[in-house]
Formats: sequence, structure tokens, C-alpha cells
Amino acid sequence: MNITEKLSGLAFENGYDVLQEGGLAIVGMSPGNSYFKKGTINELLKFCASKFSQVRIMVADKPMEHSYKALGYSCFKAKKKARLSGNTLKNHSLSTISGLVGDVKLIEWEKEIDQHASHNKELQKIISLYEGSNKFRQEVRETTRKVLKNKLREAIAIEDAIDEGVFYLLKELAFLSASPEIFGIQKVTYVYHDHFEVFEHFVSGIYNGHKRGDLGFVIIS
Repeated sequence: MNITEKLSGLAFENGYDVLQEGGLAIVGMSPGNSYFKKGTINELLKFCASKFSQVRIMVADKPMEHSYKALGYSCFKAKKKARLSGNTLKNHSLSTISGLVGDVKLIEWEKEIDQHASHNKELQKIISLYEGSNKFRQEVRETTRKVLKNKLREAIAIEDAIDEGVFYLLKELAFLSASPEIFGIQKVTYVYHDHFEVFEHFVSGIYNGHKRGDLGFVIIS
């Protein structure tokens, strides 16, 4: 695993600060993403445990239900597929955690995020931003379009799918926005294997003028 260094922008500046301080990292894992194989998860968590004093693993299984519904699955099947794909990532993570020394924990979205007042408050703010900022709305929809476009069934209109699919990203952003309060810490950094431009722009205040000094981003791959 390697850290992508010398990236510019407030999100990366904050992230490098958290890394240097050995603070708290949120490791994000996307159900259905082929990148997150067992070996990769093992290497990633071991690496992060060696760099940060606290590691929190976020598997976005509940938000993934929106993606599956966008692709045409019924509510029942969407929940089942999201649960199964999320459980695979969780089981791989727990297997690695069992052999680690350090403060590494798996966060259960349904129990620890969905029911947290801070997340729900931030989600309402994020939805309001989506409804009120043309730039934010456009970038969220375009990001969602890239995820869905090659997976849609023929009978499903792309714009209708995006209307549902955006809630995966909106809920993920709400969690990240609320994460310092959820974890009771002044600053956190998100860890992912690729750029996350909507999050980067959100931290920089591009959408609403509100810069976030408490949220960072580090790319590790």
C-alpha cells in the first residue's frame, strides 16, 4: 500500500495533517466494488493501523440499497443484495481486525450511523444543499451516472435511476460531514483508493462557501 502524496486542496491538506498526527481515519468500503478483495482489505487495514491511532471501517451497505433499487431491483431484493455484499466486506474486515493490535473497529451503518442524530441532521443539510446548489446537484448526479450507466436494464431511464441512486452518495457525505461529532473528535480523515471529487469540493466549500477544517482525505492504494 502507498499513500498518494503532494495532492493539493483543503481536503488533502487536512488529511495529511491527520496522518502526521496519527489521528483517526475512516476507511470507506463500497459494496459491489471489485477493488475490495480479501487480500486488498487485509493489506489496507494493516497499513492504516500502522499509520493512525484509530481506524474506523465504514461499509456503506444501507446506502447501497439505493443503488440496487436504481438498477431496477425491488426493495426486498435491493436490501438482500446490499446486505450480502456488505457482509462479505465486513467478514473480510473482521478477519483482519482479529489479528491486529490497535484501535481498529468496524462501524455498523444501520445501528451506529442511521440512528445517530448527528447523521440525520447532516443528511437534511446535504439534501437541502442538493436541492439548492446547481453545482452540487450536477456533480452528485454526474458521479452517480458514471456508477450506474453501464449496469442499467434496458427498460430503465437513466435519469429516473439517478433520482434514486443519488441517495447513496448523499448519505455517505452526510456521514462524513457528521463523523467528527459521531466519533467525538476534532478532526478525521477519510481513506479511499481513488479521488472523490464531490467530497473534495465539499470540504473546500465550493458548493456553499463553508470550508471544513475538520475533514480530511488521504488516498491509499
